[in-house]
Formats: sequence, structure tokens, C-alpha cells
Amino acid sequence: MSLKRGVCKICGCTDRNACYTDEQGACWWIDEQHTICSHCYYRWNKEKMRNKNSDDERLERRKI
Repeated sequence: MSLKRGVCKICGCTDRNACYTDEQGACWWIDEQHTICSHCYYRWNKEKMRNKNSDDERLERRKI
């Protein structure tokens, strides 16, 4: 599976739709390939990922 440049492999943020927290501001790319953002790398997205996971679970339940 190849990773898409400019899309975070963890949260899916992009240059045009960056992660943002009041404490850290907008995210930036950690790697040269632009496949992981700073918020995911440093785990500043804990709340966002928790919400994303619960949203994913709700969608899965609807499919059943």
C-alpha cells in the first residue's frame, strides 16, 4: 500500500485542511514525504482521534 503525499496517514489531514489546537496551532509535516503531521506524531490529536474512532464505530454499526 503506497501512502499519498500530503495526506497524514493517521488522521487524514492535508495542507488545505490542517489539524489545529489552541495550544499548538496548525500542524506541520514531520517527514519529507508529507505523510505524518506534527499533531499525530506528537500525539496532540488525542481528542480528535478519539472522536474519529467513535465516529468510525458509529458508521460501522449502521452497516450491520
